Amino acid sequence: MTLASPQKIHHALLKARNKKPGRGIKQRMVRCAALALEKCIESRLIRKVRNTLRTEDKVLRKYDAMAGSYIDDYNILLTSGNEILTVYDGVFDIVPYNELSEKYFSYISKNILEPLEPQKKCTIEIGAGELTTSIAFAQRVKFSEISALELSWSRIAAGRQFAESKQVDFTHLLAGTALDLPLSDNSFDIVITSHCLEQIPMHVHKVLSELYRVSREYIVLLEPSYELGDSYQKMCMKRKHFVRGLDKIIRERGYRLERHELLPYCWSFKNRTALYLIKKEVSGSRRPIVDKLACPLCKESLFKPDHQFYFCKSCGILYPVVGGIPCLNPANGILATKYEQFSS
Repeated sequence: MTLASPQKIHHALLKARNKKPGRGIKQRMVRCAALALEKCIESRLIRKVRNTLRTEDKVLRKYDAMAGSYIDDYNILLTSGNEILTVYDGVFDIVPYNELSEKYFSYISKNILEPLEPQKKCTIEIGAGELTTSIAFAQRVKFSEISALELSWSRIAAGRQFAESKQVDFTHLLAGTALDLPLSDNSFDIVITSHCLEQIPMHVHKVLSELYRVSREYIVLLEPSYELGDSYQKMCMKRKHFVRGLDKIIRERGYRLERHELLPYCWSFKNRTALYLIKKEVSGSRRPIVDKLACPLCKESLFKPDHQFYFCKSCGILYPVVGGIPCLNPANGILATKYEQFSS
């Protein structure tokens, strides 16, 4: 079903409302229905619901303005000796933040990532924020190569500086959207998210499809679980409109969910992290994909004419490279079908 645009709905309402009442019952009913629908659309409840929806644009604006704050908080908490009430080794406890951080990342590295043999595989984190999670894993696990994609350019730029200070090298650092990943099919052996899907409940089916498309072997989702959470977590997830029923969605899509379990350590008992480990069966060649970057729209390989742009010959769209970071969101694209003709 195709939804009409707000402008078309508004025009239809005005037309129906301003129409002179006729003698026919049908005309009077149409006018009454138009007036009732208009009141419903402009009601406080509808406006409130509309404002609470987590659209991608709202998420981008919120987190882009916060760029750098996660790194600042991360550094302060690791060095301050502050304690936190959380779940530690499966039970509620008050522990120093730096001790919790070490246990959390070490547990995931040893019990989840290392069995996947990351030293032989290409790995990428989607929705990587300021790279605090990717860097922590890279300090504990030997990756063949590691990359990251984040919706906000400002956050990935802040993360790049943080990675340099920690002497962690990334193969690709990209600004893009999980709704249209600028990556080739089966381009990364391991795809990771960490509290990314929770932010986009309206698009979880689309994002899962994209994660599955670009993965060759495993998808590691570190996301809160409504099904495995206690009553307090369920209440918090409902209130924040986080994704619920993720395990059911995964299975309904026909994906193989190998593990689904709560982690024994978490940052917040209100939003406890769970593991969803998806195993993908890929037939055909197992050779590494050379051209990992692709047009987010048509998924064809990108051509890089110079250090300022990537160009999709199929779509005729230029994607800018800002500060050394490719901006591969469809919204960043510049239509230039004659680029090759006039750029020489």
